Amino acid sequence: MFDLAGILQWVKLIDNFEAEYEYVTNEGTVFTFKTNRHSPNYRLINIDFSDPEESKWKVLIPEHERDVLEWVACVRSNFLVLCYLHDVKNILQLHDLATGAHLKTFPLEVGSIVGYSGQKKDSEIFYQFTSFLSPGIIYHCDLTKEELEPRVFREVTVKGFDPSVYQTIQ
Repeated sequence: MFDLAGILQWVKLIDNFEAEYEYVTNEGTVFTFKTNRHSPNYRLINIDFSDPEESKWKVLIPEHERDVLEWVACVRSNFLVLCYLHDVKNILQLHDLATGAHLKTFPLEVGSIVGYSGQKKDSEIFYQFTSFLSPGIIYHCDLTKEELEPRVFREVTVKGFDPSVYQTIQ
């Protein structure tokens, strides 16, 4: 627990604008950022505010060779949900916050994640998917379960439209 009495000390991290830095979460003095510094497809780094020199920054999740990291969210206090753009489809992954280890890739067809709900204090996530063949599916995943399998929470259907007679090819 932090004592907020008195004057807070400022910690200078970045004094140039050569890259983007987006705050994701922190555990004590270790802050996690999404950045494109030395990584045009973005990566996750940890900066310890007690020793913030750039030479001490640690890569938590390295830049993907081809896929662009679009957004990141911390959930259940110890997981990171990462959304990548791979060609023209989104890929949704779950990683361990402490180690960066890849835990799961959620199954998705060719399409886009257009909505997400889940915060650090939450033990479940919801994400909305849409594609050429689906106007919208909301998935739910309970992160307290061992199998971590998403299930359909809500699905928009179009009367008279049978998506099984069509094929989306990438």
